[in-house]
Amino acid sequence: MSQKVLSVTELVQYLKRVVETEPLFKNVAIVGEMSNFTPARSGHFYFSLKDEHSSIKCVMFKSSASQVLFKPKDGDKVIVTGRMGVYPASGEVQFYVNRMNLDGLGDLFIEFERLKKELFEKGYFDKKYKKLLPEYPMKIGIVTGSGSAALADMTRTLKERWPIATQYNFYSLVQGDQAKGDLVKQIKKADKSNLDLIILARGGGSIEDLWPFNEIEVVLAVFEASTPIVTGVGHESDVTLVDYVSDHRAATPTGAVMDATPHYNDVDQRITNYKNRMYLGVKNNYLNKKQQFNHILEKDFLKKPTSVLDVYYMDLDHLQNRLYRNIRYFDDISNGIARFVLSAQKNMELKLMMRHRELMQFDDDFPKSLMEKLRENQRDLSSNQDQLITDMEELVFLKKRAFSDILKTMKHLSPFEIMSRGYGAVFKEDTSISYAKNLEVDDEFELVFEDGILKSIVIERVLDHE
Repeated sequence: MSQKVLSVTELVQYLKRVVETEPLFKNVAIVGEMSNFTPARSGHFYFSLKDEHSSIKCVMFKSSASQVLFKPKDGDKVIVTGRMGVYPASGEVQFYVNRMNLDGLGDLFIEFERLKKELFEKGYFDKKYKKLLPEYPMKIGIVTGSGSAALADMTRTLKERWPIATQYNFYSLVQGDQAKGDLVKQIKKADKSNLDLIILARGGGSIEDLWPFNEIEVVLAVFEASTPIVTGVGHESDVTLVDYVSDHRAATPTGAVMDATPHYNDVDQRITNYKNRMYLGVKNNYLNKKQQFNHILEKDFLKKPTSVLDVYYMDLDHLQNRLYRNIRYFDDISNGIARFVLSAQKNMELKLMMRHRELMQFDDDFPKSLMEKLRENQRDLSSNQDQLITDMEELVFLKKRAFSDILKTMKHLSPFEIMSRGYGAVFKEDTSISYAKNLEVDDEFELVFEDGILKSIVIERVLDHE
């Protein structure tokens, strides 16, 4: 029996069917190191995944690549899920990726950035929500782990800096699966205890240890508290989401106490300085007032008060004489106005009599001329109305005929009329494509026909001049 000879295309198509119909290859998760990472202008990702012994080419199309929560780069260890396939043009087996995550702890960092972005976009980090810390807090609540080194450090620091304050402890789990609910409970309890200030703190640890302080429930409990909250979670380099929504973030638990309270010695010095300034102020004010009083006693009007009154009596006589002159002046003006009003009244009565006679004459002549003018206008109006109706009927006829001709032309040129004769249209991202040179290999585009749309991708481009 002779051996069947296959063309290259037949062999590749057979391989493609075998690979892409195998159930095991339809939803696969693989882990490996990324290499040859290339983000295309189209938005697709091209790269290889490798381990110590093998590598495989991978493709991640734009729709899936846009969902990746980190910026991929060569050397990243990632876990990808997707399907196996064969690229017909080269006959290569490829892995088509639909999801990608960093391996190991990378998932926690990605989740942290996702939550941080979500809270930021919702406005939880806005400065307008930050409450002012009291300058001299007397009742301070501390939410932290029972018997922890952080609690001991904070208690010692508070006694050294601000011993007159009263410390209230609210013990909570600070790591593990149960810590989230316990922290929320103790934060809310402290918020209802009529305190001046709350400190939320714990010592350093890994990102897993500190994760309860990134839980959304704990973040909201801090944000919604009516009492000012200072956070001191971890070490200098540790940042959790509660730090972004608290009213003040300190680098460490001890730093939280230092930022939240004044030092007793500083306050004592300020009080002493204030007392000294008050004493000097009162003393200087007394001396100034005493000097002013002695200066006033030396004034002449206090030694000879009658001499001052004589001057005022002279001014009063002068003003009295001016008042009498003004009264006489206004009497003269008043008499002149009365004479003018009487003369004007007589002139007005004479003019009214003349206007009355003229009006009586007008009443006799006006109705006759008015009626004749109305009849003339009525005749003109009737004639113009008939002509207007005739002109409008002719105009409507012409417009209807022109509109009918336009509709026929538009129908003949309509894209849908053209498509009904077997033609189609090409679009890329809602932009019409008229030439093959406007598309690149791997570009996604749409073919629009009269009865539907085909979503396509450019595998090869052949131009007339090539």
